[in-house]
Amino acid sequence: MPRTRPQHEVERFGRLMAALTTMKRRDALSDFDMRVYEAETVDIPLPLLTTAVDTLLKTSVWFPTVAELREACDAARRALPLPKVVGQSLRLSAPLEVQVPGSGQRIPITREWRYHCEACSDTGWKSWWCGEDPLKPWQERGRCQRETEHLAHEWVAECQCRDSNPSVLRKREAQARMAAQRQAAAQEKRR
Repeated sequence: MPRTRPQHEVERFGRLMAALTTMKRRDALSDFDMRVYEAETVDIPLPLLTTAVDTLLKTSVWFPTVAELREACDAARRALPLPKVVGQSLRLSAPLEVQVPGSGQRIPITREWRYHCEACSDTGWKSWWCGEDPLKPWQERGRCQRETEHLAHEWVAECQCRDSNPSVLRKREAQARMAAQRQAAAQEKRR
């Protein structure tokens, strides 16, 4: 079953698409086309989609395909500043002591870490268990995409927070920066 937006967002989405069709001198979208565009962009927050449509209204000659609309959303997302992470590490009011199994040592825990997304622990990847009896208590059961009979196993899929989670976006930005530095260093070495 395809995911859909809440009704108030569907109406705003319809107005955005109507603006695009009017400004790009195209006939109104059929109900089927509108459902396809809506279903293929349901994962994009409406404010970001609005920014992308504004840009396309100014820069695009033709009515955008779904791919072009998504590319405009990606460009708009990259232009946004990353939100600051505040208060992820919280000091506990009283230390919690945990005994290390087999050693007799006790470790005081003084802080608690809070994730932006509990489903993926801010990695951008949600872990699933395909089969019976999950090995890890935090996993949910979810059938993988294999058609043939197979043994139980863990698998991951992109988490729905992947494009909006501040921690994931910050990690991606750092990785891109490091890759650019490595590439610059390699080019410098060749000279």
